[in-house]
Amino acid sequence: MRGSTLLRYGLAVATPALALGIDVTMPRVFMPEPFMMFYIAVLVSAWYGGWGPGALATMLSGTAVETFVITPFEAVDASTAIRLLAFVAIGLITTTLVNRLQRALVQTEQGRLELARANRELDERVSERTRLLQASVAELEAFGHDVAHTLRAPLRAIEGMVGIVLDDHANRLPDSARAQLRRISDSARTMDATVVALLEYNRLGHQRVAVEPVRVREVVEGAVAEAWRRRGGPSDRFVIEGPSAARARANRMLLERAVLEVASNPLVHRPPGGFANVRVRIEAAGPRVRITFADRGPGIDARYQARIFGLFERLHSDAAMGLGSGLAIARRAVERMGGTIGLMSEPGAGSTFWIDLPVASEDDVRLADAVAGAPVADGSIEARVRRLARRVVSAATPRSR
Repeated sequence: MRGSTLLRYGLAVATPALALGIDVTMPRVFMPEPFMMFYIAVLVSAWYGGWGPGALATMLSGTAVETFVITPFEAVDASTAIRLLAFVAIGLITTTLVNRLQRALVQTEQGRLELARANRELDERVSERTRLLQASVAELEAFGHDVAHTLRAPLRAIEGMVGIVLDDHANRLPDSARAQLRRISDSARTMDATVVALLEYNRLGHQRVAVEPVRVREVVEGAVAEAWRRRGGPSDRFVIEGPSAARARANRMLLERAVLEVASNPLVHRPPGGFANVRVRIEAAGPRVRITFADRGPGIDARYQARIFGLFERLHSDAAMGLGSGLAIARRAVERMGGTIGLMSEPGAGSTFWIDLPVASEDDVRLADAVAGAPVADGSIEARVRRLARRVVSAATPRSR
Protein backbone atom coordinates (compact mmCIF):
# COMPACT_ATOMS: atom_id res chain seq x y z
CA MET A 1 0.00 0.00 0.00
CA ARG A 2 2.77 2.45 0.89
CA GLY A 3 6.43 2.74 -0.10
CA SER A 4 9.46 1.92 1.98
CA THR A 5 9.95 3.23 5.53
CA LEU A 6 12.66 5.65 4.39
CA LEU A 7 10.42 7.22 1.77
CA ARG A 8 7.46 7.51 4.13
CA TYR A 9 9.42 9.22 6.90
CA GLY A 10 11.33 11.28 4.36
CA LEU A 11 7.97 12.58 3.14
CA ALA A 12 7.07 13.41 6.76
CA VAL A 13 10.19 15.61 6.99
CA ALA A 14 9.94 17.14 3.52
CA THR A 15 6.30 18.28 3.69
CA PRO A 16 6.70 20.45 6.87
CA ALA A 17 9.87 21.95 5.36
CA LEU A 18 8.00 22.77 2.17
CA ALA A 19 5.12 24.23 4.17
CA LEU A 20 7.60 26.36 6.16
CA GLY A 21 9.19 27.65 2.97
CA ILE A 22 5.84 28.62 1.49
CA ASP A 23 4.68 30.25 4.73
CA VAL A 24 7.88 32.30 5.16
CA THR A 25 8.09 33.51 1.58
CA MET A 26 4.35 34.15 1.10
CA PRO A 27 3.26 37.65 2.20
CA ARG A 28 1.14 37.58 5.32
CA VAL A 29 -1.75 39.25 3.53
CA PHE A 30 -2.10 36.14 1.31
CA MET A 31 -1.49 33.70 4.17
CA PRO A 32 -3.25 35.13 7.29
CA GLU A 33 -3.41 31.77 9.03
CA PRO A 34 0.14 30.46 9.77
CA PHE A 35 -1.03 26.91 10.42
CA MET A 36 -2.80 26.38 7.04
CA MET A 37 0.13 24.98 5.05
CA PHE A 38 1.23 22.83 7.97
CA TYR A 39 -2.24 21.25 8.23
CA ILE A 40 -1.84 20.28 4.58
CA ALA A 41 1.65 18.88 5.30
CA VAL A 42 0.28 16.72 8.14
CA LEU A 43 -2.61 15.47 5.98
CA VAL A 44 -0.34 14.55 3.07
CA SER A 45 2.14 12.77 5.36
CA ALA A 46 -0.59 10.82 7.15
CA TRP A 47 -2.30 9.82 3.87
CA TYR A 48 0.79 8.59 2.05
CA GLY A 49 2.94 7.56 5.01
CA GLY A 50 0.62 6.29 7.70
CA TRP A 51 0.19 7.08 11.38
CA GLY A 52 3.90 7.28 12.28
CA PRO A 53 4.90 9.72 9.51
CA GLY A 54 1.74 11.74 10.19
CA ALA A 55 2.61 12.09 13.87
CA LEU A 56 6.21 13.05 12.99
CA ALA A 57 4.96 15.67 10.52
CA THR A 58 2.67 17.05 13.24
CA MET A 59 5.55 17.45 15.72
CA LEU A 60 7.90 18.98 13.14
CA SER A 61 5.19 21.35 11.94
CA GLY A 62 4.43 22.49 15.48
CA THR A 63 8.13 23.10 16.15
CA ALA A 64 8.54 24.97 12.86
CA VAL A 65 5.53 27.20 13.55
CA GLU A 66 6.74 28.02 17.07
CA THR A 67 10.35 28.64 16.01
CA PHE A 68 10.18 30.30 12.60
CA VAL A 69 6.64 31.63 12.19
CA ILE A 70 5.30 32.90 15.52
CA THR A 71 8.42 33.85 17.56
CA PRO A 72 9.94 36.31 15.04
CA PHE A 73 6.77 38.36 14.99
CA GLU A 74 5.15 38.03 18.39
CA ALA A 75 5.87 36.78 21.89
CA VAL A 76 4.68 33.35 22.90
CA ASP A 77 1.88 34.01 25.32
CA ALA A 78 -0.83 31.74 26.73
CA SER A 79 -3.08 32.22 23.67
CA THR A 80 -0.28 31.27 21.30
CA ALA A 81 0.61 28.24 23.39
CA ILE A 82 -3.00 27.09 23.31
CA ARG A 83 -3.06 27.47 19.54
CA LEU A 84 0.09 25.39 19.26
CA LEU A 85 -1.32 22.67 21.49
CA ALA A 86 -4.57 22.72 19.52
CA PHE A 87 -2.60 22.37 16.28
CA VAL A 88 -0.72 19.36 17.63
CA ALA A 89 -3.92 17.76 18.93
CA ILE A 90 -5.76 18.33 15.66
CA GLY A 91 -2.78 17.00 13.71
CA LEU A 92 -2.69 13.77 15.76
CA ILE A 93 -6.46 13.34 15.52
CA THR A 94 -6.32 13.93 11.75
CA THR A 95 -3.52 11.39 11.43
CA THR A 96 -5.51 8.82 13.38
CA LEU A 97 -8.67 9.40 11.35
CA VAL A 98 -6.80 9.22 8.06
CA ASN A 99 -5.15 5.99 9.13
CA ARG A 100 -8.50 4.45 10.05
CA LEU A 101 -10.02 5.66 6.81
CA GLN A 102 -7.24 4.00 4.84
CA ARG A 103 -7.74 0.76 6.72
CA ALA A 104 -11.47 0.91 5.99
CA LEU A 105 -10.77 1.53 2.30
CA VAL A 106 -8.34 -1.38 2.20
CA GLN A 107 -10.88 -3.66 3.89
CA THR A 108 -13.58 -2.47 1.49
CA GLU A 109 -11.37 -3.19 -1.51
CA GLN A 110 -10.46 -6.59 -0.11
CA GLY A 111 -14.13 -7.30 0.46
CA ARG A 112 -14.96 -6.24 -3.09
CA LEU A 113 -12.25 -8.51 -4.50
CA GLU A 114 -13.42 -11.37 -2.30
CA LEU A 115 -17.02 -10.83 -3.38
CA ALA A 116 -15.98 -10.74 -7.04
CA ARG A 117 -14.03 -13.98 -6.55
CA ALA A 118 -17.00 -15.58 -4.79
CA ASN A 119 -19.30 -14.45 -7.62
CA ARG A 120 -16.99 -15.97 -10.21
CA GLU A 121 -16.86 -19.23 -8.28
CA LEU A 122 -20.65 -19.17 -7.91
CA ASP A 123 -21.13 -18.53 -11.63
CA GLU A 124 -18.80 -21.41 -12.43
CA ARG A 125 -20.62 -23.71 -10.01
CA VAL A 126 -24.03 -22.64 -11.37
CA SER A 127 -22.85 -23.20 -14.93
CA GLU A 128 -21.51 -26.62 -14.02
CA ARG A 129 -24.66 -27.57 -12.13
CA THR A 130 -26.79 -26.31 -15.02
CA ARG A 131 -24.79 -28.39 -17.46
CA LEU A 132 -25.17 -31.47 -15.27
CA LEU A 133 -28.88 -30.79 -14.80
CA GLN A 134 -29.41 -30.42 -18.54
CA ALA A 135 -27.55 -33.66 -19.11
CA SER A 136 -29.64 -35.37 -16.43
CA VAL A 137 -32.87 -34.05 -17.95
CA ALA A 138 -31.82 -35.25 -21.39
CA GLU A 139 -30.99 -38.69 -19.98
CA LEU A 140 -34.30 -38.76 -18.10
CA GLU A 141 -36.25 -37.88 -21.22
CA ALA A 142 -34.45 -40.54 -23.22
CA PHE A 143 -35.07 -43.05 -20.44
CA GLY A 144 -38.75 -42.08 -20.31
CA HIS A 145 -39.17 -42.59 -24.04
CA ASP A 146 -37.40 -45.94 -23.86
CA VAL A 147 -39.55 -47.07 -20.95
CA ALA A 148 -42.69 -45.85 -22.67
CA HIS A 149 -41.81 -47.75 -25.82
CA THR A 150 -41.00 -50.84 -23.78
CA LEU A 151 -44.30 -50.60 -21.89
CA ARG A 152 -46.54 -49.68 -24.79
CA ALA A 153 -45.32 -52.46 -27.09
CA PRO A 154 -46.62 -55.35 -24.94
CA LEU A 155 -49.80 -53.39 -24.14
CA ARG A 156 -50.56 -53.02 -27.83
CA ALA A 157 -49.73 -56.69 -28.30
CA ILE A 158 -52.16 -57.68 -25.53
CA GLU A 159 -54.91 -55.51 -26.98
CA GLY A 160 -54.28 -56.89 -30.47
CA MET A 161 -54.26 -60.52 -29.36
CA VAL A 162 -57.45 -60.07 -27.34
CA GLY A 163 -59.09 -58.50 -30.39
CA ILE A 164 -58.04 -61.43 -32.56
CA VAL A 165 -59.43 -63.95 -30.04
CA LEU A 166 -62.72 -62.07 -29.83
CA ASP A 167 -63.02 -61.77 -33.60
CA ASP A 168 -62.13 -65.40 -34.40
CA HIS A 169 -63.47 -67.35 -31.42
CA ALA A 170 -66.15 -65.22 -29.81
CA ASN A 171 -68.91 -67.70 -30.77
CA ARG A 172 -67.11 -70.56 -29.01
CA LEU A 173 -66.50 -68.66 -25.77
CA PRO A 174 -68.94 -68.31 -22.89
CA ASP A 175 -70.25 -64.86 -22.03
CA SER A 176 -68.10 -64.64 -18.91
CA ALA A 177 -64.92 -65.30 -20.92
CA ARG A 178 -65.84 -62.67 -23.52
CA ALA A 179 -66.48 -60.16 -20.73
CA GLN A 180 -63.13 -60.93 -19.17
CA LEU A 181 -61.34 -60.52 -22.48
CA ARG A 182 -63.04 -57.18 -23.10
CA ARG A 183 -62.00 -56.09 -19.62
CA ILE A 184 -58.41 -57.08 -20.40
CA SER A 185 -58.53 -55.08 -23.66
CA ASP A 186 -59.99 -52.04 -21.91
CA SER A 187 -57.35 -52.23 -19.17
CA ALA A 188 -54.55 -52.45 -21.73
CA ARG A 189 -56.01 -49.49 -23.61
CA THR A 190 -56.26 -47.50 -20.35
CA MET A 191 -52.69 -48.36 -19.39
CA ASP A 192 -51.45 -47.25 -22.80
CA ALA A 193 -53.30 -43.95 -22.45
CA THR A 194 -51.80 -43.52 -18.98
CA VAL A 195 -48.27 -43.94 -20.31
CA VAL A 196 -48.97 -41.43 -23.08
CA ALA A 197 -50.35 -38.91 -20.54
CA LEU A 198 -47.33 -39.38 -18.30
CA LEU A 199 -44.98 -38.73 -21.22
CA GLU A 200 -46.92 -35.63 -22.22
CA TYR A 201 -46.87 -34.29 -18.65
CA ASN A 202 -43.11 -34.89 -18.40
CA ARG A 203 -42.47 -33.28 -21.81
CA LEU A 204 -44.34 -30.10 -20.81
CA GLY A 205 -42.06 -29.72 -17.82
CA HIS A 206 -38.82 -29.72 -19.84
CA GLN A 207 -39.51 -28.34 -23.29
CA ARG A 208 -38.52 -24.79 -24.19
CA VAL A 209 -41.43 -22.39 -24.27
CA ALA A 210 -41.41 -19.34 -26.56
CA VAL A 211 -44.14 -16.81 -25.81
CA GLU A 212 -45.57 -14.21 -28.15
CA PRO A 213 -48.71 -12.07 -28.44
CA VAL A 214 -51.58 -14.50 -29.05
CA ARG A 215 -55.19 -13.63 -29.91
CA VAL A 216 -56.90 -15.39 -27.03
CA ARG A 217 -60.40 -15.69 -28.47
CA GLU A 218 -59.12 -17.21 -31.70
CA VAL A 219 -57.29 -19.92 -29.74
CA VAL A 220 -60.23 -20.51 -27.39
CA GLU A 221 -62.70 -20.93 -30.25
CA GLY A 222 -60.48 -23.48 -31.98
CA ALA A 223 -59.74 -25.47 -28.81
CA VAL A 224 -63.40 -25.51 -27.71
CA ALA A 225 -64.45 -26.73 -31.14
CA GLU A 226 -61.90 -29.53 -30.93
CA ALA A 227 -63.09 -30.50 -27.43
CA TRP A 228 -66.68 -30.67 -28.65
CA ARG A 229 -65.62 -32.71 -31.69
CA ARG A 230 -63.87 -35.26 -29.47
CA ARG A 231 -66.34 -35.63 -26.62
CA GLY A 232 -69.34 -33.41 -27.26
CA GLY A 233 -72.89 -34.39 -28.03
CA PRO A 234 -75.66 -32.70 -30.00
CA SER A 235 -77.13 -31.17 -26.85
CA ASP A 236 -73.86 -29.83 -25.43
CA ARG A 237 -73.55 -26.07 -25.70
CA PHE A 238 -70.63 -23.63 -25.43
CA VAL A 239 -71.12 -19.85 -25.43
CA ILE A 240 -67.95 -17.80 -25.95
CA GLU A 241 -67.93 -14.13 -24.97
CA GLY A 242 -65.22 -11.49 -24.92
CA PRO A 243 -63.26 -9.16 -27.18
CA SER A 244 -61.58 -10.55 -30.26
CA ALA A 245 -58.64 -8.14 -29.92
CA ALA A 246 -57.50 -9.35 -26.47
CA ARG A 247 -53.94 -10.66 -26.66
CA ALA A 248 -51.88 -12.48 -24.08
CA ARG A 249 -48.21 -13.36 -23.85
CA ALA A 250 -48.49 -17.08 -24.40
CA ASN A 251 -47.38 -20.06 -26.41
CA ARG A 252 -50.11 -20.85 -28.90
CA MET A 253 -49.75 -24.64 -28.75
CA LEU A 254 -49.63 -24.75 -24.94
CA LEU A 255 -52.62 -22.42 -24.66
CA GLU A 256 -54.59 -24.58 -27.09
CA ARG A 257 -53.75 -27.67 -25.03
CA ALA A 258 -54.72 -26.02 -21.74
CA VAL A 259 -58.04 -24.73 -23.09
CA LEU A 260 -58.74 -28.12 -24.70
CA GLU A 261 -58.27 -29.93 -21.39
CA VAL A 262 -60.34 -27.45 -19.35
CA ALA A 263 -63.13 -27.33 -21.96
CA SER A 264 -63.22 -31.15 -22.08
CA ASN A 265 -63.79 -31.40 -18.32
CA PRO A 266 -67.54 -30.53 -18.30
CA LEU A 267 -68.08 -32.82 -21.28
CA VAL A 268 -66.49 -35.73 -19.44
CA HIS A 269 -68.31 -35.12 -16.16
CA ARG A 270 -71.79 -34.19 -17.39
CA PRO A 271 -74.54 -36.05 -15.55
CA PRO A 272 -75.94 -39.23 -17.13
CA GLY A 273 -78.61 -38.32 -19.63
CA GLY A 274 -77.79 -34.64 -19.27
CA PHE A 275 -75.82 -32.16 -21.34
CA ALA A 276 -73.04 -29.65 -20.82
CA ASN A 277 -73.84 -25.95 -20.84
CA VAL A 278 -70.61 -23.95 -20.61
CA ARG A 279 -70.13 -20.20 -20.74
CA VAL A 280 -66.60 -19.20 -21.75
CA ARG A 281 -65.67 -15.57 -21.12
CA ILE A 282 -62.49 -13.68 -22.02
CA GLU A 283 -61.65 -10.56 -20.03
CA ALA A 284 -58.62 -8.26 -20.38
CA ALA A 285 -58.17 -6.19 -17.21
CA GLY A 286 -54.90 -4.63 -16.08
CA PRO A 287 -51.81 -6.80 -16.51
CA ARG A 288 -53.73 -10.08 -16.98
CA VAL A 289 -56.04 -11.73 -19.46
CA ARG A 290 -58.52 -14.09 -17.80
CA ILE A 291 -60.38 -16.97 -19.46
CA THR A 292 -63.25 -18.39 -17.41
CA PHE A 293 -65.21 -21.61 -18.02
CA ALA A 294 -68.49 -21.64 -16.08
CA ASP A 295 -70.56 -24.83 -16.25
CA ARG A 296 -73.71 -26.12 -14.59
CA GLY A 297 -72.30 -29.48 -13.66
CA PRO A 298 -72.43 -31.29 -10.32
CA GLY A 299 -69.76 -29.08 -8.76
CA ILE A 300 -66.76 -30.06 -6.65
CA ASP A 301 -66.55 -30.16 -2.87
CA ALA A 302 -64.01 -27.75 -1.36
CA ARG A 303 -62.14 -30.69 0.21
CA TYR A 304 -61.18 -32.02 -3.21
CA GLN A 305 -60.59 -28.82 -5.18
CA ALA A 306 -56.84 -28.73 -4.45
CA ARG A 307 -56.44 -32.32 -5.62
CA ILE A 308 -57.98 -32.20 -9.05
CA PHE A 309 -54.97 -30.43 -10.60
CA GLY A 310 -52.68 -33.26 -9.49
CA LEU A 311 -51.50 -35.90 -11.92
CA PHE A 312 -53.86 -38.93 -12.08
CA GLU A 313 -56.11 -37.47 -9.39
CA ARG A 314 -59.72 -38.53 -9.97
CA LEU A 315 -62.90 -38.04 -7.98
CA HIS A 316 -64.38 -41.17 -9.58
CA SER A 317 -63.27 -44.72 -10.30
CA ASP A 318 -64.65 -44.99 -13.84
CA ALA A 319 -61.76 -44.95 -16.31
CA ALA A 320 -64.18 -44.03 -19.08
CA MET A 321 -64.54 -40.60 -17.46
CA GLY A 322 -60.86 -39.84 -17.81
CA LEU A 323 -57.50 -40.73 -16.31
CA GLY A 324 -57.14 -37.66 -14.10
CA SER A 325 -54.34 -36.21 -16.22
CA GLY A 326 -56.11 -33.52 -18.23
CA LEU A 327 -56.24 -30.76 -15.60
CA ALA A 328 -52.70 -31.60 -14.45
CA ILE A 329 -51.46 -31.12 -18.02
CA ALA A 330 -53.46 -27.89 -18.29
CA ARG A 331 -51.91 -26.55 -15.08
CA ARG A 332 -48.38 -27.37 -16.19
CA ALA A 333 -48.96 -25.80 -19.61
CA VAL A 334 -50.35 -22.59 -18.08
CA GLU A 335 -47.56 -22.32 -15.51
CA ARG A 336 -44.89 -22.78 -18.20
CA MET A 337 -46.32 -19.65 -19.88
CA GLY A 338 -46.12 -17.65 -16.66
CA GLY A 339 -49.83 -17.92 -15.90
CA THR A 340 -52.03 -19.39 -13.19
CA ILE A 341 -55.06 -21.68 -13.17
CA GLY A 342 -57.72 -22.34 -10.57
CA LEU A 343 -61.40 -22.90 -9.94
CA MET A 344 -64.37 -21.85 -7.85
CA SER A 345 -67.01 -24.49 -7.23
CA GLU A 346 -69.80 -25.60 -4.92
CA PRO A 347 -71.55 -28.97 -4.95
CA GLY A 348 -74.76 -28.71 -6.95
CA ALA A 349 -73.96 -25.20 -8.21
CA GLY A 350 -71.51 -25.98 -11.00
CA SER A 351 -67.84 -25.04 -11.38
CA THR A 352 -65.94 -22.06 -12.77
CA PHE A 353 -62.41 -22.74 -13.96
CA TRP A 354 -60.17 -19.78 -14.80
CA ILE A 355 -56.87 -19.26 -16.58
CA ASP A 356 -54.86 -16.06 -16.05
CA LEU A 357 -52.11 -15.07 -18.51
CA PRO A 358 -49.91 -11.95 -18.78
CA VAL A 359 -51.34 -9.39 -21.19
CA ALA A 360 -49.22 -8.64 -24.27
CA SER A 361 -47.60 -5.20 -24.22
CA GLU A 362 -48.15 -2.71 -27.02
CA ASP A 363 -44.54 -3.03 -28.15
CA ASP A 364 -44.88 -6.82 -28.41
CA VAL A 365 -48.10 -6.45 -30.38
CA ARG A 366 -46.55 -3.95 -32.80
CA LEU A 367 -43.54 -6.17 -33.39
CA ALA A 368 -45.73 -9.24 -33.90
CA ASP A 369 -47.93 -7.36 -36.37
CA ALA A 370 -44.85 -6.11 -38.18
CA VAL A 371 -43.51 -9.61 -38.61
CA ALA A 372 -46.95 -10.96 -39.55
CA GLY A 373 -47.51 -8.19 -42.10
CA ALA A 374 -50.55 -6.49 -40.56
CA PRO A 375 -51.53 -3.34 -42.51
CA VAL A 376 -50.16 -0.10 -41.06
CA ALA A 377 -49.85 3.45 -42.37
CA ASP A 378 -46.76 4.10 -44.43
CA GLY A 379 -44.27 6.34 -42.66
CA SER A 380 -45.65 5.56 -39.18
CA ILE A 381 -43.67 4.06 -36.34
CA GLU A 382 -45.36 0.71 -36.99
CA ALA A 383 -44.18 0.80 -40.61
CA ARG A 384 -40.60 1.46 -39.55
CA VAL A 385 -40.82 -1.33 -36.97
CA ARG A 386 -42.11 -3.68 -39.67
CA ARG A 387 -39.23 -2.87 -42.01
CA LEU A 388 -36.74 -3.36 -39.21
CA ALA A 389 -38.34 -6.64 -38.16
CA ARG A 390 -38.32 -7.93 -41.72
CA ARG A 391 -34.64 -7.10 -42.03
CA VAL A 392 -33.91 -8.95 -38.78
CA VAL A 393 -35.96 -11.96 -39.86
CA SER A 394 -34.37 -11.92 -43.33
CA ALA A 395 -30.88 -11.76 -41.86
CA ALA A 396 -31.61 -14.58 -39.43
CA THR A 397 -33.12 -16.90 -42.08
CA PRO A 398 -30.57 -19.13 -43.86
CA ARG A 399 -30.76 -18.84 -47.64
CA SER A 400 -31.03 -21.97 -49.72
CA ARG A 401 -28.52 -22.47 -52.47
